[in-house]
Amino acid sequence: MNNKLLSNIFSLTFVKFFDVFIPILLIPFLIRVLGSDGYGVFATCLVSLNFLLTLTDFGVNVHATKLIATTRNKYKPLFILRNVIYTKCFLLAIAIAIIFFIGLYYSGQYLIICMIMSIALIGDAFSPLCYYQGLQKLRFYAIISLVWRTLSAILVVLLVKDKNDIFVYALLHSATYFVISLNLYVHIIKQNNLLKIKKQFQKLNFKTNSKSILIGGWQIYSYRCMSGLFLPILTNFIAITNTSDMVAVFNVIQRLFSAAYRFFEPINSAIYPYLSKSYKESFSFFRAKSIKFLFLFLGISLGGYAVSLIIKPYVIDFFVGSTPIKDKDIDYMYIFIGLSLVFNAMNLYITHNMIILNQTRFIKYFVSISLIVLLLGLSIIYYLSLSIVYISIMSFLPSMIIFSFAFFLYIKAFKLN
Repeated sequence: MNNKLLSNIFSLTFVKFFDVFIPILLIPFLIRVLGSDGYGVFATCLVSLNFLLTLTDFGVNVHATKLIATTRNKYKPLFILRNVIYTKCFLLAIAIAIIFFIGLYYSGQYLIICMIMSIALIGDAFSPLCYYQGLQKLRFYAIISLVWRTLSAILVVLLVKDKNDIFVYALLHSATYFVISLNLYVHIIKQNNLLKIKKQFQKLNFKTNSKSILIGGWQIYSYRCMSGLFLPILTNFIAITNTSDMVAVFNVIQRLFSAAYRFFEPINSAIYPYLSKSYKESFSFFRAKSIKFLFLFLGISLGGYAVSLIIKPYVIDFFVGSTPIKDKDIDYMYIFIGLSLVFNAMNLYITHNMIILNQTRFIKYFVSISLIVLLLGLSIIYYLSLSIVYISIMSFLPSMIIFSFAFFLYIKAFKLN
């Protein structure tokens, strides 16, 4: 791996570490200050925000990163970024309307918090991250993100004093997205002669437009959207068939492994433009590197899962603590939910490789099959009144099915070439 790739992996991993670590550290403080009810209101709005962030992204960033990484014209990256912004204006309008109606449905504090969170939607939608990823220049992005997220956490501790400050917390959380994007654009303006670039736009006939960007992003979005349904379905099923204590334990364990999974995202984000460029230049070189990184992801994910099993007693004691749930049931949940970490990490890497290989049309079918299997399995569990053990098995089964199909196509694509 070259130095630029290693630098990008380190930069994004560093950002993701603090992006995950800081919120986890703040949770005990926020529950104590805002109360469990207050934090519950914010968490409900946050779930809606996180889902809508995938809508405003729509897979556009992944597609645009690939376009920027493979272009040889030095002016085209900014041209692509401009069209990305135009495209996301439409998606942003839909997302803001949805979060408004969600807040209106719950009313009261929910409506105000949802409206405040629209600031985060604006900031994330207009983020030029794809520009920095495509050019493989992520060090500045890492520094800016770290500074503002750390400052936001400090301000939360200083300014959030009681339940009435829930809106202050929502504003600090949301404004971070906006300020980071603003800083990145200031940096882009300083690094480029925009007047000269504007003249080049008029001379050159670039064919990248909003329609092609949406079409290119749809395949990855359809995968993210449908796979994003797995967790809500499982959580609501447990809420219907089990106690609230069981739901709490399931969510805590799931969140811990989700946090671990998020550390694979920056590695993949740094590797993706590198592989996209390699594929365009030399297929044999791309194939060798792709397989090498495949084993890297497999080794790290399996190693992470093994470590999680070793430290399981300490993790459960610290995060779950005393609970009426049987220790045996908690152990099964931990083991099976943890398995999803391995499959989700591999799916993240393989699906991005399928995008590079132009084999994405099958991904949504794999996810659809997995969703059907999940619903069928939960129906059987409900009909037979089976225990939480079987629900825990269903937590990793869909991602395992996706992996099986995707890996088969991944190998087949290499053989055909």
